[in-house]
Amino acid sequence: ATGDGEVNEAVKNEAMEAKEEEAAEVKNEAVEAKEGSARSHVTNEMGQTLNTETGREYETNAAGQKINKMKKRKVALYIGYYGAAYQGMQRNPGAHTIEDVLEKAIHEAGGISDNNFGELQKISWMRAARTDKGVSAACNVVSLKMVLEPEGIVERINEKLPDDVRVFGYFRVTNGFCARKMCDRRRYGYVLPLWALDPSHPVRGNKRQKTSEGSGPGGATTGEETGRAREEEILERFNRILKEYEGTHNFHSFTKGKAWNEPQAQRYILNWKTETFELNGETYVKCEVLGQSFLYHQIRKMIGLALAISRNIAPESVLGLALASRKKFNVPVAPEFPLYLEECVFNSYNKKHGHLHGDLSRDRFVDTINDFKRTTIDRNIVESEEFNDDVSTWLRGLKDELYQFSKWEAIHAEFSGNGKKSPEETREAP
Repeated sequence: ATGDGEVNEAVKNEAMEAKEEEAAEVKNEAVEAKEGSARSHVTNEMGQTLNTETGREYETNAAGQKINKMKKRKVALYIGYYGAAYQGMQRNPGAHTIEDVLEKAIHEAGGISDNNFGELQKISWMRAARTDKGVSAACNVVSLKMVLEPEGIVERINEKLPDDVRVFGYFRVTNGFCARKMCDRRRYGYVLPLWALDPSHPVRGNKRQKTSEGSGPGGATTGEETGRAREEEILERFNRILKEYEGTHNFHSFTKGKAWNEPQAQRYILNWKTETFELNGETYVKCEVLGQSFLYHQIRKMIGLALAISRNIAPESVLGLALASRKKFNVPVAPEFPLYLEECVFNSYNKKHGHLHGDLSRDRFVDTINDFKRTTIDRNIVESEEFNDDVSTWLRGLKDELYQFSKWEAIHAEFSGNGKKSPEETREAP
């Protein structure tokens, strides 16, 4: 399936919602202007007109109209964070989230007024991607109405933020812009040690068993050339497994709370790709997935099942079964700490509104983003001493006895062909 109908319908709905939101914002601004005109103003010693209630500065334009220099402007704020210490991106009562520390820093920097602090709906706050607990972001985008004056707002915000959260910069956007609704595509990355893909690489206890230098899959000494060929073979197979997810599929087994017949379970995956990199003498695999949007735990479950197949714990046929069957299978969830948001893409918005304030793209901040990713995200994920051991601990629990991959074929056959929804379809298979 191409997913074209899904894409067109989504674009149509977003356009309608954007028009409704823009109309509401125009109405709100008119109310604010009416209220503001009823307030008293004084002129300070510099000849600037100040609102006595807010202390905001005003200037007079050529038409004799008072212009609020401190007016909120709709922006797309580009941010990054290392998510280990946070319970996700989105604000949640009682939880320590990225939005909590970000809003507090913007407020302390003067970007959010006292009246609006703590009420995100007043400033049309929305994130492009709602990353889960422990997940990082090399580049996420938040849309909001923010006071930009005086100059240096980005620097002032960063001074108030902890080291694991950064603001890279912002773009001015239209009043109807919503980061979540107008994000066409999201790109995520997931990092794994290459040995984790290798079925011949044993894991015992809480540690992996390191093979001797130059050893092959059976432990026999081989040359470096044979070792590289083996690595290429493992990587090629893993990449082929991930490619099976591309296209439009039903991912109800790859998330929580979604039944087989729910439209929201349908997701369109544009591309999976893998590449290797060396760090401190170890080879790592970076897996990148590009999609329109993702369900809760979807990426981690896609990685988890791909690892089970790559390590020969599950037959390759289970991937197709999980995507096609009406039965909800128990798909393993890979650890959260190697997952991070790489990029948010706004192609449709740029095509329609890019001429107003410029195309939304991380390219303007790419050097700063890459520096943050290298020094904060990569260092804490890949270079941490616990990384390999934590992956080993998870792999130790990846067993057929627990997930019963060998029985999925029979379970699928039980539900295929009758066309009727059974109560069992919404329960996970053992």
